[in-house]
Amino acid sequence: MNRSVVSIVVLVALFSFTTLSYSQSEKTAPKKAAEAKADIVRGTVVSIDAAKNAIVVKEKKSGTEKTIMAAPADIAPLKVGENVKAVLKEGTNTAESIKVVQPHTGMAGMKSKKAADKK
Repeated sequence: MNRSVVSIVVLVALFSFTTLSYSQSEKTAPKKAAEAKADIVRGTVVSIDAAKNAIVVKEKKSGTEKTIMAAPADIAPLKVGENVKAVLKEGTNTAESIKVVQPHTGMAGMKSKKAADKK
């Protein structure tokens, strides 16, 4: 009798700790997802206005032009025609970072690379 009571108490305690830990992890997960969500713009630099600390990027997927505000240090190395990836602060058109990236060649680039490797 004494062992069965102890066993039941241990099982109840274990179940409550497991449930408590699971419910806390679910509450923090949406916050992390919301914090991680940042707008990313990929495209070609159309124009640079250093006086206004702004660049215009033609988005690769949609073809629309988007004006992005950035720090002078981020704008200085950019050139018109370069492909860039800009990470924007959530809900704004202000860049957290802008990086020059190589254009994506798709499957055609993979095929030519394989052909070059065979030579």
